[in-house]
Amino acid sequence: MTGCFSGDVVAAHREAVKASDEIYDIPIDHKVDVAIVDSHPADIDMWQAVKAIQAAERSVKLGGTIVLISPCWEGISKEHPELEEHGYLYPAEAQSLMDSGRLKDIVSVSAMYHIGQIREKFRIIVYTVGIPRRDTENLGFEYASDPQEAVGMALDGAGKSAEVLAFKRAAQIVPRIGDGR
Repeated sequence: MTGCFSGDVVAAHREAVKASDEIYDIPIDHKVDVAIVDSHPADIDMWQAVKAIQAAERSVKLGGTIVLISPCWEGISKEHPELEEHGYLYPAEAQSLMDSGRLKDIVSVSAMYHIGQIREKFRIIVYTVGIPRRDTENLGFEYASDPQEAVGMALDGAGKSAEVLAFKRAAQIVPRIGDGR
C-alpha cells in the first residue's frame, strides 16, 4: 500500500493518480528505435509478461522494435487456452473469430486484440526459456535463442545509428515523453 485517498471522488482519484505517477512514471526525452525490456515480476507466463510490451510501446518509434526478455516458466497461459491456440491476433483476425463464435473468452480476446494492435506497429522479438520457438512464433513474435541474439536481431534491423532504451521491470512502469500530461 502506498497511499489512501478519500473524500470527493474526483479529487481523491486525482491525488491517487499523482501518487501513482511518482512511483511508476519514467520520463523519457523522446521515442527510440529499440526498447529492450524484462517483465519481472510479471514473468510467470506470457499472459503476464506482455505487460512489459505494453509499457515499451510508449517509448518506441512507429516501426521500431521491442525486445522482451522473460522466462515465462509456466508457458503461455494455463487460464486462457484460446490465447495458446490462436496467438496474439491482428485486430481484424480477432474480430472475425469473435464474430464467428470461435473465440469465447472475452478476456483473451481483449488481450489478443491489444497486443495485436502493438504487433501492427512494431517488430517484437522474444527470448524466453518457458515457451518453445514454434509456440513463440505462433503467438506472433519473433523468437531469439538467447538475450544476446535478441538484441543483435533488433540492432541489425534498426541500423548502426539506432537509439536504444533498456527498461528493467518494465511491467511495472509507465514511460512518458516529457511530463506526459
